[in-house]
Amino acid sequence: MPRAEIKPVEKRKTTYDVLIEKYGIEDPIALRIGKFIHDFEIDAEEDPNKVKFKETLGLCYVLKGLEKMSKTDNETVEKGIVVLDALHASLSVE
Repeated sequence: MPRAEIKPVEKRKTTYDVLIEKYGIEDPIALRIGKFIHDFEIDAEEDPNKVKFKETLGLCYVLKGLEKMSKTDNETVEKGIVVLDALHASLSVE
């Protein structure tokens, strides 16, 4: 999102990483979700064959799909929040 206030740091941090850092988030589930996103976007360079965590691909495919089916950046963000909230709820009961 070119006009976004919070942006990823090329090859070092995802937007999610930047948000977690900026707001001082310490919730272990939120941090775990961040590891999945970082795994795909940074560590694996978006190559599905290089991911470390089994949860990574499903989550990232869903988030990438939201980009394709949303008409605006705001719509993508709104839908993404619902997905991440649902994942957080699911991981909270493990």
